[in-house]
Amino acid sequence: MKRICIIVAGVFFFGLLAVPAMAKTTFIGIGTGGTGGIYYPYGGGVAEIWTKYVKDVKAVAR
Repeated sequence: MKRICIIVAGVFFFGLLAVPAMAKTTFIGIGTGGTGGIYYPYGGGVAEIWTKYVKDVKAVAR
């Protein structure tokens, strides 16, 4: 029983080491103007395009 616990713990810790290698999402903040101006919707559209079409990128309008 102790042997099985050690094996399970080892697999768990090796799995934790592999997680950062798999998650490589890049976060991008796109600067915009105020919410009432033209640049806010424009920045939102650009952020949406980057998020949708560029692999592993998450963009937001700020």
